[in-house]
Amino acid sequence: MKKIYFTILSVLAAGALVTASAQQPANGDFENWGGNGEPTSWNNMTTGNLCFLCGFGSTQRVFEDNTEVHGGSASARIESTDAAGTLVNGTMTTGEINAPNTTPSQGFALTKRSDADFNHPFTDMPDSLVFYAKYSVTDATDSASVAVILHDDNDHRDPGGVATQVIAVAKKRFQTNGVTDWARISVPFDYSGTSANPIAYALMTFTASYAPGAGNTTAKLWVDDFEFIYNPINPTGVEELEDVVSVYPNPTNDGRVTISLGYENLTGTASIINMMGQTVDFINFNNENNLDVMIDQPAGMYFINLLLENGKTTTLRVIKG
Repeated sequence: MKKIYFTILSVLAAGALVTASAQQPANGDFENWGGNGEPTSWNNMTTGNLCFLCGFGSTQRVFEDNTEVHGGSASARIESTDAAGTLVNGTMTTGEINAPNTTPSQGFALTKRSDADFNHPFTDMPDSLVFYAKYSVTDATDSASVAVILHDDNDHRDPGGVATQVIAVAKKRFQTNGVTDWARISVPFDYSGTSANPIAYALMTFTASYAPGAGNTTAKLWVDDFEFIYNPINPTGVEELEDVVSVYPNPTNDGRVTISLGYENLTGTASIINMMGQTVDFINFNNENNLDVMIDQPAGMYFINLLLENGKTTTLRVIKG
């Protein structure tokens, strides 16, 4: 699997909201496909780490579709099937598919840091994910699923991963009322993960027939135009100060950090915001060059929103260990 990465500068007119250098899922429009039949930057079970008997049931389950397309010239079609009486769930992931034995519930997707083909480096903090889908099953027997886990610098698996490696999760089971029209699916990220470390990877997985080894053996899922949505905490003048303001040490073990305000003495306010969007502290500063801040809160990720008297603002991300 050949890897590609996307970093964008997006401007939304009317609201004049600018998001600079926002990371997006690699090949999220599924326009690029490798010679092995897999979408570039994504994997299916043909390149998985499978047990000996599992290998006999491994077949191509993700296909380039140039007919059912939401945007561009291609989408990804993910199919479930039957192998020796057991349902094989169609799965597409940025990690590596693992099947240590023939029990479907023991399978998982894995961020494998030692192999660039099976990991997706990622450091940003999206608010939600959005994609377009069609799913062939319309009754209560089955649903498709999407899962994105933002985790720290560890080999992480889904399901069954170590909870303390996780920063944020976006998961959803869904149907689309059949395959007549494309449905827009949106899923928010939950940043209540317990890792105190920075985000290092995104483990992203789409599945036809969400329950391992169960569901509809003829289920087909089409996916297209997959992207992350970013909404700054304070969009007015966001990042205008990013070139001169810095925070250190980061991560911090005891919650004490110093904000360097650049070469000028500045006046304004600093709001400390937790992952729930709650302001946990508020500091006024006057004619300061460096600002000492104490995050007297539990370990986790916090934002420090600076607002100067001249109206300029920026938001800093801090990790408390």
